[in-house]
Amino acid sequence: MKRIVPFLFFIACIASVHGIEENVVNTRIPPQWEFQQDVFASFSAFSPLNEHDIGVVYDIIQDRTGFVWLAGEKGLGRFDGYEFRVYHADSLEGSLHGNLISNLAVDEQGCLWVGHAAGISVYHENNNTFRSVFGAFESGNVITDSNYVRALILDGDSLIWFETADGWLNQYHRRTETIRKIHRHQTVSQLYYRYHAILKDKDGDLFVGARGIPPMYYDKVGKRFHTLPVDPKEIPGTKREPDVSVLFADKPGFVWVGGLEGIYLYEKARNYLHKYKSGTIYDMIRSRDGDYWLGSGNGAYRINPQTGKGTIYRLNNNDPRSLGGERIFDVLKIEVAVSGCHMRMVFQHFNHSNLA
Repeated sequence: MKRIVPFLFFIACIASVHGIEENVVNTRIPPQWEFQQDVFASFSAFSPLNEHDIGVVYDIIQDRTGFVWLAGEKGLGRFDGYEFRVYHADSLEGSLHGNLISNLAVDEQGCLWVGHAAGISVYHENNNTFRSVFGAFESGNVITDSNYVRALILDGDSLIWFETADGWLNQYHRRTETIRKIHRHQTVSQLYYRYHAILKDKDGDLFVGARGIPPMYYDKVGKRFHTLPVDPKEIPGTKREPDVSVLFADKPGFVWVGGLEGIYLYEKARNYLHKYKSGTIYDMIRSRDGDYWLGSGNGAYRINPQTGKGTIYRLNNNDPRSLGGERIFDVLKIEVAVSGCHMRMVFQHFNHSNLA
């Protein structure tokens, strides 16, 4: 019998951190990646949460006060650097309305937006309450597809884009507190696969994708979705599977697309997908030193995008300092000042399955 145990791991280093020049538009295709495993990397483990508290974690974010929030399958967790607090759904006014948390976002005012199986709630720190802006209270394990928010992103100071399990792309206007259905694509057929992605890229274009839903971008003029090239034979320029677990963009003209069969760089001008790595990819970020970090189904990866040289961090059952699990669902970078220097921490969260 297997049990799923949540952990948090971090890498910490004290050093100067140099910003990335963001104004230079680089249209050159990055070099292909080459990896070597670092068997000497040391990870420190955090396991203060009991596996029954919030279950598997699908998203992690830090708010402007420094709290780290965790989107769990059984509730919402908050870590203040010393202790964890868990929020569960309740029908009482001011409570969170859903336990299955899918996505987290923090706006320019510091408010936390929570996407969950019962809709969207916003957290107000001043009185430690939640306000529901979409959906209805989730009673028991009942999930309504039209309320199940699978992914959300903030768009400036007035809009929130979000996807529901019934296939609708929606838009919430924060100033008028109104919701508009934009367009509908196919529904999510396998809800037990939690990953679902939505992205506004550096050109302002909106991309979506999920389990069994191919990568698509929304044509605002034609008011319809266009599917990126997908072919089961994976001919050059295409993605093999109609499946998306992560979307990421760090420069105009390009979008990274990850799924169960690997990660690709989508070149928009050519409508062409360049494959960079095989294997399931769950998350991708870029740290302030310019490196990419990947969370995958087989460890964590760090890549220098200029050289293509990468490092693999994996579980070693004989080394307690190694990465403590195989599946890395989310990667979070936190920057805090320490005695005039900077401490850079990268958190990974994963499922670790042990024989019981």
